[in-house]
Amino acid sequence: MESTKDKKRKVYGKRYKLQAVKQVVEEGKKLGQVAKDLGIIETMLSRWIREYKQNGAAAFSGHGNPVMNKDYEISKLSKRVKQLELENEILKKYDAFLREQRRKGTASSKSTEDNTL
Repeated sequence: MESTKDKKRKVYGKRYKLQAVKQVVEEGKKLGQVAKDLGIIETMLSRWIREYKQNGAAAFSGHGNPVMNKDYEISKLSKRVKQLELENEILKKYDAFLREQRRKGTASSKSTEDNTL
């Protein structure tokens, strides 16, 4: 019985992917039918179409690594930076609040001690 480790992953070239994508995008064929005709799964073809629409001729650079859309990546990283800055501000405010509570707690316990004497 053949295990999944023994199976080699099928590699599709740039020209093959472009031909498959163009059948759907330019010729108007159904994605499911094109995938079936080519013997590939629909999600793979839809990923190729998405990459083609985002990157055009620069799509399918090879080695299974999609070309990163730099604008998208910059936008995503900028949102993450803003999120982390917000979290940092919240933590700073919380730290200041705790320090103030400790200071008040220490001051009130001293005044309670003074009143009991």
